[in-house]
Amino acid sequence: ENKKPVEGTLAADGSSWKPKKQLERSTKYTITAHAADSEGRKAVEHSTFTTVSPKNSFIGNYTPEDGSTVGVGMPVSVNFDKPVKNKKDVQSAIKVASSSNQEIVGHWFGDQRLDFRPKDYWKPNSKVSVDMKLDGVEAAPGVKGVQNKKVNFQIGRSQVSTVDAKT
Repeated sequence: ENKKPVEGTLAADGSSWKPKKQLERSTKYTITAHAADSEGRKAVEHSTFTTVSPKNSFIGNYTPEDGSTVGVGMPVSVNFDKPVKNKKDVQSAIKVASSSNQEIVGHWFGDQRLDFRPKDYWKPNSKVSVDMKLDGVEAAPGVKGVQNKKVNFQIGRSQVSTVDAKT
């Protein structure tokens, strides 16, 4: 979510709006609608949605969000909208790096989720970059990636809570 306005045109009757360009796939958008009636009463509504992709293509939805600050235990998690058969190719198209130069490894949870994290916790106050170059990568026969995305986020201070399940 980059907070840049999307240019578009409002229908003459005010009932719909159409963007000037095609919206990006797998992107979260926030809508803010302003309205006023004939008596001058005003209202503002906010809503969000995330775009999707067609059957023969795939994208990855990721956390953390671009520009966010997260805890030392937060993994980079990519959830794919289609099952991935060619895991090696898809994983190698995603690069995760940190300013702390920690070794970061990927781990698959089934066919649609890939997490990246260091062996232990992230180093506090480090910066993490994610570079997804999925455009053209074949996830499964006939299913190709249609997404290139760069994400940067920050690791906050270290605050680790532990639980004793015996008591």
